[in-house]
Amino acid sequence: MASRNTPDEIMAQAQNLIAQAQRELDQTDDVYRRQGLDPQKARQVLQAQSTADVHAQAQAAFQEDLAAIEREVQEEAARLSFDAARTGGQSAGGSRPPRSMV
Repeated sequence: MASRNTPDEIMAQAQNLIAQAQRELDQTDDVYRRQGLDPQKARQVLQAQSTADVHAQAQAAFQEDLAAIEREVQEEAARLSFDAARTGGQSAGGSRPPRSMV
């Protein structure tokens, strides 16, 4: 069974991914220079090639990703809610049965 991460762990992983993406974006100028290109001119050419259709496709893919994430969040919330209802909100070990009074 897959391990379940706490919200704090999920947030830490997300922050790490964001930081990694930012580092890679920051390195694009170096990549252009290593290829013998002027970074500013390369950006201008790429921006000119970006049509409304390409932008619409990227936006649609982004919205699909957001919808998939929202579905996953809702499924996990339902799963956790079901688990809590099944265990009566107790820990995984549950509570002890009441003792018989003699």
